[in-house]
Amino acid sequence: EERLDGGGMERGGEDLALRRLPAMISWVAVSMSGMILLSASLVGERGSVWRAESGGGGAPATAALDSSRATYTTDEGSHPAGSDLVDQIGGDASQTGKHTWTSSDPVRVAEWWLEHLPTSAWMVGNYTTDGGCATYGKVFVGNETRTGLHGVNAPFQLHSVRAWRRPAGPMGAESLEARFGSALEAWGVDGEAVSRASYTTHALAPLAEHSVALYTSDLSWYARSFATNGVSFASLAWTGAARHADADAAFMSLVVHVPDSLVVLELLGPAFEGKAAERAQPTWRRVATALPPSTHVATLDVSDRPSLTAVKISYATTDAARDAAWAEQVLGATPLETAVGDYPASSFDATGGLAASANFGVVARALSWIDDLAPIEIHYVQPSARAQSVEAALAAGSSRLTVAAYEAYAAQVHAQFTGPNCPGCDDVSGFDRLMDTHFGRRLLTAGGEDSRRLDDAYAAAKRLGAPLTVWAKNDAYFLYVASPSGAAAQLTGSFASPPSGVRIFDTCLV
Repeated sequence: EERLDGGGMERGGEDLALRRLPAMISWVAVSMSGMILLSASLVGERGSVWRAESGGGGAPATAALDSSRATYTTDEGSHPAGSDLVDQIGGDASQTGKHTWTSSDPVRVAEWWLEHLPTSAWMVGNYTTDGGCATYGKVFVGNETRTGLHGVNAPFQLHSVRAWRRPAGPMGAESLEARFGSALEAWGVDGEAVSRASYTTHALAPLAEHSVALYTSDLSWYARSFATNGVSFASLAWTGAARHADADAAFMSLVVHVPDSLVVLELLGPAFEGKAAERAQPTWRRVATALPPSTHVATLDVSDRPSLTAVKISYATTDAARDAAWAEQVLGATPLETAVGDYPASSFDATGGLAASANFGVVARALSWIDDLAPIEIHYVQPSARAQSVEAALAAGSSRLTVAAYEAYAAQVHAQFTGPNCPGCDDVSGFDRLMDTHFGRRLLTAGGEDSRRLDDAYAAAKRLGAPLTVWAKNDAYFLYVASPSGAAAQLTGSFASPPSGVRIFDTCLV
């Protein structure tokens, strides 16, 4: 049973790790230096065979980096260059490379990703690594070729985790997921919802802006696949910048919520014809960059599914300007407000907001790290007054969350359990499970050792009074820090002057 105080396991450990892998052939556990390596060979519905390992990966053979497209060429072909790959050949690969969600059942979430998306398993189940008090559902958005430190060529990862010893807050994980999902369901995300006032206000529930966006060159494939497999989704239509074109082009998005979780994914790509297009609701520009992204390589490497490239991490907020300023100061992100690099002038309005956002009454602010080899945008979206009114009406008399309620709850949990301000906490102690919902940004050394430094981010977070915790692992430090809206980030790098008493990262510690 789930514990509201965060202590104890919600369900039996081993059963949770292994109970739902119907295609399983075998699991082998080998102990090595106190860490369990779980290896599985599985055959999916389409007959593809994949291999999951929590380790290693050999160095690539013949390899070259095409910096103009940020692709990595080996004897096996040309693929997107993730931070694992370019680090091996000396590129400046600071990169936003993952998003993690806290979860009551990370195995189930990973299974959804593996069933519906071009993903490969990395860590799915219970492991003794990092203290052993967590169940993981970690996948790569990419294929299984033996390149990169982790044995895949994927530049982005999706993680879910249940670190059961960490305090979850008074709602508990399952209740939080249920209230989040209920808000999305009440708003309407499937084809029958188009007549609802909420859906025609805007196709997305405001909470659905807590999402990760992935680009595909064949969005229609996913519309057909979702429809065939009974996956509900919202359909959006919008105008965006087209790479190597003089004019904007028509794009669409399919927004899907992984059931019984906090996970929302937005798949976006060129517009297409069909039922999903017919019920698509108009929306503002969903990304500022020209599409396809320069790092996208269209392949069918994983189970014959069109490849996906991460382009955006988005957060719903009650104050987009506040959170954008925080990201600039703490995370070192560059505001995207006018033409620069791959971000054309047509992507922004006169106020610096995303094009057409004012037409919908939203405040949508975009930032990125434009010098990254494969930049990913960070968006903060403040819902319109009308959307907030509809949201509040749907939540009245129920346990459904709103953007404001979710934000207030995250702030409450961080204040109670995460350093430095919680009782008995400091900069290196105190951690809650909502901090496990974060994006991860890895700072590498190719630009010089100073490019890895976390000192400025740490000082800015301290100055702003942000919830934070510093951990150490191997030769790196992890700085976990939460924005004013409660959304968290994990920065991995080094310190010139680290805080004293930093602990080794351990999921059994709080």
